Amino acid sequence: MKNTEAYETLKTNFFSLTMLNIQMEQNLNYLLKLFNQNRIEHILFKGSIVSKAYPSKELRTMGDYDVLIHKEDFD
Repeated sequence: MKNTEAYETLKTNFFSLTMLNIQMEQNLNYLLKLFNQNRIEHILFKGSIVSKAYPSKELRTMGDYDVLIHKEDFD
């Protein structure tokens, strides 16, 4: 693979992951808004929290959300 091909591949993958992260963050914010509106206590853990420690969002991708809620709130 030539350097220009490698660069284009990395750039495309970076852009895709950035867009995915933005979408995941928007979905998480919507979910948290619903929890708050319905007074559902919740705790975020693992990737959702760890990603905030990175200097750039793109350095830590999310594939899912790890949320703890009370059993009574789960329907």
